[in-house]
Amino acid sequence: MKRTLSLAMIALLTLSSSVYANGQQENKGENGVYFLNFKSELTKAYTEEVVPAFEKETGIDLKVVTAGSGTYAQTLKSELAKGNPPTVFQTNGPVGLKDSADTCADLTDTQFYQLLSDKSMALKADGKICAVPYAVEGYGIIYNDALMKKYFAMSGRNNDLQDASDIDSFAELKEVVEDMTAHKDALGIKGVFASTSMAAGTQ
Repeated sequence: MKRTLSLAMIALLTLSSSVYANGQQENKGENGVYFLNFKSELTKAYTEEVVPAFEKETGIDLKVVTAGSGTYAQTLKSELAKGNPPTVFQTNGPVGLKDSADTCADLTDTQFYQLLSDKSMALKADGKICAVPYAVEGYGIIYNDALMKKYFAMSGRNNDLQDASDIDSFAELKEVVEDMTAHKDALGIKGVFASTSMAAGTQ
């Protein structure tokens, strides 16, 4: 199965922040930096480590708000409609950007965009860089190469695929899985899929 990459979380800088040309925040308090956090598991790190360090270095207040589980998109939409929307927020790839692209600033000239080794990973809208990834997740399927070669060498298969790399759609994957299941005795397996856990003792 070909490996695909998805942008898991993207940081956006909105037009709502009042910033001087030198990058310093104009006001503190409610007009400081407001970050709407997506990952609840990072809340403690943000509040106990990032906030104090940021405020000490910049002199700018940083407020971190974490949306409830499964409610980030809804919370973001609601917060962007308020008078003091998030200064920095996250979006879940191109799909998530659609509803907030008109509120983001152009990040083309920012240092963190310039640091990207692969600038094609950044998200664009209306000709401007709107989002820069800070985490990328890889998705794929780990397979037993010897077993797959044994399957593709079999006669009587119900497909014309020659190699695992030829599987490039869900329909083809489903077809191969069902056919391998039908030939499981000949392949010497009990089932096509094993445990997805990498923990010790699981197979």
